[in-house]
Amino acid sequence: MVRELTPKQLEVIAEFIKVGKVEEACKQAGIAKSTYYEWLKIPEFQAKLKQQQEQVYESTVSSMKYLLSRAVETQEQLLNSENERVRLRVSSAIINNAVKIFELTNFNKRLQGVEKHLDEMEQLKELRKKLDEMRI
Repeated sequence: MVRELTPKQLEVIAEFIKVGKVEEACKQAGIAKSTYYEWLKIPEFQAKLKQQQEQVYESTVSSMKYLLSRAVETQEQLLNSENERVRLRVSSAIINNAVKIFELTNFNKRLQGVEKHLDEMEQLKELRKKLDEMRI
């Protein structure tokens, strides 16, 4: 049976999203922390909280994409600055960021390889276990 959330439950979720701390959210909503943790056991409460968190995350990512685009445009403009120090600092920042991107990309590829290897090892363990069971 799907339960509808109470106004208090919706309020504490909104407060938590706003302040990011359970204790402060409970205080603002006028409920005990223990009540909040009890509500966390309710699937509908969990789902609503997760939905609200994902909306905030998506909104933040959108804002960051916009700001990143503006920052890159600014760096492009500053590369043409009359001031040699400005051009040097911008060039250095761009190179440093490119190196970080390369390192993260390389790390990610290596991590994927390790994860694949671990999955293969887990599959082998399961096969060995089945073979051992068949021998018994």
